[in-house]
Order: sequence, then C-alpha cells, then structure tokens
Amino acid sequence: MVSTACLLFALIIPAKQQRTPNIIALFIALVCWGLSWPLNNMAWTEKTGDISFSAVQGNIPQNLKWDPDFIHTTIINYIGLSEDQWQQELIIWPENAIPLFYNRARGLMAQLDRMARQNNSTLILGMPVDDNAGSETRYFNSILSLGEG
Repeated sequence: MVSTACLLFALIIPAKQQRTPNIIALFIALVCWGLSWPLNNMAWTEKTGDISFSAVQGNIPQNLKWDPDFIHTTIINYIGLSEDQWQQELIIWPENAIPLFYNRARGLMAQLDRMARQNNSTLILGMPVDDNAGSETRYFNSILSLGEG
C-alpha cells in the first residue's frame, strides 16, 4: 500500500512535459492494483494436517560461533537442547547451527540422521557447503533434512 502511494506521488508531481507518460503509467498501475484486489480473498494454501515441531536456538555468541576451539561446545549445545525434543515430528536448527563445512562433518551428520530416524523425527538445519568442483572453491549456505523427512 505504501509503495503504491509513493508510486502515485512520483507519477503525479513531475513537470508538465512528463505528465502524459506518467498518467499512462499511473493508469496501468491502478488497473493492475485494482485487478489484483480480489486475489486478497483467495485461499492460496490448504491445511492438510497437523505437525509437531520444535525450533532450537543455541544462542551462540557471534564472536565464538566460528572459533575452532568452540565448535565442539556448539555441537554439544545443540544436541543437548534437542534431547528433549526428539518426540516432535520436526526439529529445526538455525542457519549455520553447525559451524563446519558439510564435507568435514559427514560423521556428525550421519549421527544426527540416526538420532532423528530412531525417533521418527526430521531434523532440518543449515550449514555451509564448499564446492571444489570447478577451478575455484565456491561457498554456499545450505539447508539439510536429516531423518524421516
């Protein structure tokens, strides 16, 4: 709504020589806005069931998050915080919860996958991934689903 008001203001105020193209643009914007109004009442999603979940936040200080001496503590922290949550269908850890590249944490990922599967749960977490396939290494944020999901 605010962006539409700003657009209207920008199109109406300019000098006289620009008024005709601006009025046409204003008309097009108003028509598009008007035609989209009925979409507000559209049901875009449909509930298919309930799911139990827990969001786990380790609250790791940023100055320690990537500290190599603190990585083990971070991992233990997240596993400990999740211990009482395995009865949930879905457990969510934040982006870069595990401050290791995926290829350096395969054993840990296998362990977390086993824990989730043993409890019929799914663990979704974020961690960095490095791609060495090309001539230079590229780095990505990733999302992983472990367990039943």
